[in-house]
Amino acid sequence: TEPVERTEPAVPTPGADYQPQELLRITSLEQLKAISDPLRIDIIQLLTHEALTVKQIALKLNQPPTKLYYHVSELEDAGFVTLVGTRVKSGIIEKYYRAVSESIQVDRSLLNSGSTEESLGLIISTVFDTTIADITRSHRAGRLFPTGEAADTDEKRMLIMHDLCRLHRKDIPVFIDRFQSLLKEMALEAKGDDVVTYGCTIAFYPHTIAEPDLTEKS
Repeated sequence: TEPVERTEPAVPTPGADYQPQELLRITSLEQLKAISDPLRIDIIQLLTHEALTVKQIALKLNQPPTKLYYHVSELEDAGFVTLVGTRVKSGIIEKYYRAVSESIQVDRSLLNSGSTEESLGLIISTVFDTTIADITRSHRAGRLFPTGEAADTDEKRMLIMHDLCRLHRKDIPVFIDRFQSLLKEMALEAKGDDVVTYGCTIAFYPHTIAEPDLTEKS
């Protein structure tokens, strides 16, 4: 009889059973500043789906680990990521981290505080700086074509536009709800080997042409 080949059982990754909370609300300007960096957003996005060590994060982001230890430490101190497990490998303790929540939202109280403009500036710059970094990386990797160029496959298509839309007041919440429902519905339906990950940045806001006159009137 032929010898039976024995395989060692797969060792689960430390923290693989960790379940992030659904939502984390940013309630302080310090938290907002801690996350206002495209690289830190990338780290959080990676840790939302799986537990990783700093070295594994560095490999995925093509960054030196020495640079990321500081960023992960700052995110941990601010409450965005947490240590979920350790493992000793070749005499070295490997630390595995996960994102604390599946999504992050700025609490309205922060936007009603005395630092409203600073908070808004940080939010907007973080979102758009992250978007620019994402698009630049994808373009360098040959995964998309700038607007106006013909993409050789549908998965390389990109849509960037700025426009104004006129809505009845009663239709504003309907528009927002439908847009959010569409994103959620299609993201949940997308399964299989042919799934392509797309970035999506949305800014839907009341449009004002003139700068408001903030001077005191006698």
